[in-house]
Amino acid sequence: EDFEKKAHTGDSLTAEGGLVPPGIPGHSPDVAIRYDPQLARLKLSDAGFPDGVGFPPLTLNCFYMINPEKATVIARQWQEVLGIATSIREYSATAEFDDFQVWLSGWIAEHPDPNYFLGQSGIIRGWKTFGWKDPTFDALIAEASRTSDRSRRMELYRRADRRLVAEEVIVIPIYYGGRVSFLAKPWVKQFQYTRFNSFQLKDVLVEKRPGC
Repeated sequence: EDFEKKAHTGDSLTAEGGLVPPGIPGHSPDVAIRYDPQLARLKLSDAGFPDGVGFPPLTLNCFYMINPEKATVIARQWQEVLGIATSIREYSATAEFDDFQVWLSGWIAEHPDPNYFLGQSGIIRGWKTFGWKDPTFDALIAEASRTSDRSRRMELYRRADRRLVAEEVIVIPIYYGGRVSFLAKPWVKQFQYTRFNSFQLKDVLVEKRPGC
């Protein structure tokens, strides 16, 4: 039987802010590390690897649900711009690697609150599993979680986001959101994805089929 193709209305946005995306309280615009190939090459040379010469082999670990083309583009840019050869390794949620160097993944929140991105994100839990620690970041999140004043709470989350992205550079946001396509029978109505790429069954209507 025929299906209707529907699509989520949210398009991907290049990330220029922190881990908390636009439209969510506590979003911090313009904190992401800017794209600056000249500065990157200078920093690489200062570290003792001019034009990438002598840089250790690098592996980009790509979560199996992430489009592998994204990993391929990133690896190609590192090779062309910085002279760094990068291999790509796909992993699943059950993989246990103790040698993660770079990790390409994504996360979808279930609630429009900065704590879901900064305090409960699987991305943050993952890096802590790999040994990352930052008492300053943890203190900001802990204080924000028990602060009732909204303005103060949002400021603490913005500071935590800046710490994570602009100071520690433990997370490099690439893009926000994405377009989701799905198939539905013509008599299934109001089946729409939310900003979190999820949906509510309570909103779905199933019309009576002809002949039934």
